Amino acid sequence: MEVFQPLANFYEVAIEDGRVGPTHISLYMTLLIKWNISGRENPIVITRDRLMEAAKINARHTYNRCLRELHCYGYITYTFSSHPSRASTVYINPL
Repeated sequence: MEVFQPLANFYEVAIEDGRVGPTHISLYMTLLIKWNISGRENPIVITRDRLMEAAKINARHTYNRCLRELHCYGYITYTFSSHPSRASTVYINPL
């Protein structure tokens, strides 16, 4: 089986990062899969409801906190948009 290197890199870094918990991992994996399906092009356009469903996150507060923390920890670059016709975007940062 071929190794998906971006995921392997994330796990190597996340193991040593005590700030990263199961919800961060679930959300990051969901973002990584979306990025991979999109041809590994940055940025990816995200939709809160779909990401929450795929990552099995039920609370909006938890989703927002984990997304913000992944941004602060340097795993992603998150650009929030509150404009109804402009989507939020995420860049997957190289690890």
